[in-house]
Amino acid sequence: MSKSIKIIHYDVQSVGRRIKSTKKHFMWRFSLDSALYQIDLFSSKFSGKRTLKVNGEIFFEGKKQGKVFHISMEISSHNIIVIEVKKNYDLRIDGISFLLLKKQADFGEDIETTEENIMSNQLIPEQQEDWEKLAKPYEIIIREGVTTTFREKLPIVPKRNKGKLGSVKQNLKIFYGMDNQKVIEDDLIGSLEYC
Repeated sequence: MSKSIKIIHYDVQSVGRRIKSTKKHFMWRFSLDSALYQIDLFSSKFSGKRTLKVNGEIFFEGKKQGKVFHISMEISSHNIIVIEVKKNYDLRIDGISFLLLKKQADFGEDIETTEENIMSNQLIPEQQEDWEKLAKPYEIIIREGVTTTFREKLPIVPKRNKGKLGSVKQNLKIFYGMDNQKVIEDDLIGSLEYC
């Protein structure tokens, strides 16, 4: 890492006009080669509009074109990338994340130039989590040697009618009001036989 990079401040604020959480303001303030820079990014959740300002001047204004918003620029021979990471944004100076640089400034830890810390200046799509794991966080346990019933195979619980009779075959009728309830079937001629 170059000694000419000095991290000053990083801040995220919700700045929506009516509902604060609908628009976010990301602000990075740093020094490159003893010159102060401030990069502001305004991101709208509903419209998808992004506005990027460098020292108060608009550098980019518009919507993201692909799946991941990213914009690159060059400031005093340093390559700077602003990239969307999940629901936040990250500023990368010469391939090193701003948060790692801030960690070094806060705790005095040296950042070694390893492949883990230096991100490529070319954008590589991050691996998305498997949507099936998010949709079904539990594991299905298959019982061996036991046959499953029809009800266990159903993906949903059948709805029970409240206050109504269950389904009865059309040719069967139930006679209520007696101590011994019997099912009465139509005889061959079609007349009903009452008990």
